[in-house]
Amino acid sequence: MKLSVITDEVSQNLDEVIAFCQHYHLDGVELRSVEGIGAFDFDRRLVQRMRDQFSSAGLEVCCLSLPFFKCDYRDLAARQQHLDSLKRSLENAHVLGARFVRGFCFWRQKEQPLAVSALQEAFIPVIPLLAESGVTMVLESDPSVNGHTASGLAGYLQAIDSQAVRALWDGGNLLFSPDGEDPLQAYDLLKSLIRHVHIKDAAIIDGAPDAVRVGTGQARVQDQLRMLVRDHYAGWISLETHYRLAKKLDEAALRLPGGASFSDGAAAASAESMESLILMLRQLNMIGA
Repeated sequence: MKLSVITDEVSQNLDEVIAFCQHYHLDGVELRSVEGIGAFDFDRRLVQRMRDQFSSAGLEVCCLSLPFFKCDYRDLAARQQHLDSLKRSLENAHVLGARFVRGFCFWRQKEQPLAVSALQEAFIPVIPLLAESGVTMVLESDPSVNGHTASGLAGYLQAIDSQAVRALWDGGNLLFSPDGEDPLQAYDLLKSLIRHVHIKDAAIIDGAPDAVRVGTGQARVQDQLRMLVRDHYAGWISLETHYRLAKKLDEAALRLPGGASFSDGAAAASAESMESLILMLRQLNMIGA
């Protein structure tokens, strides 16, 4: 098992992200937004600089946290833009040595969930791109998209039926879902499909979910980790707190995280959560002392 943090959950500044990783002896980073630039828009110069700086610091890049298919299924122009951006991102993943890119199942329309056959069709041009690159796309059960529950995501993945498209497990997201599932029961629905893990914690406060320091909420993070140990998970775990000490991220920031305002106050909150996460991992012998 290897431990990382999503960059903009610390800072937009590369040096500050690297210092955080070295302080906590992390194995790598997951890239979402850097220096105000989202992962879809990384240019060649920034990619090469990140490769050099992370390599010099002894850090791997585990995943490009793309907003792939966080768009309207019915918007064919947006879908094509995402496919074009994916092609560039897979080239960047090769340069950075990343084995995973993140994806989604389109914005969720409350009045009508996306049909399984529709998602299956949308991924027809995606699978050859992934197969050629050797990169796996991991789909996340974000509350703003289709597949926002583990049961829904499992159904979509079974329909896509490709080793190149697997699951990203984030049990904390399920507390934000309008059809909330118990994280531990939900895990069993996806466990055979999981290739990447995000960790966050949340609690229902005044009737609404809010991100909290890892280990202090209702996501039962330590129990999630126990299940990963039980099932011999040997991949990456990335901290993605969405937790801030002095403010609450608004819905727009949660739907499309990234940029300077998103990272404001992130380092201190992520330091608290990383310390809690590392303690849990040590207690479970998932990392060394």
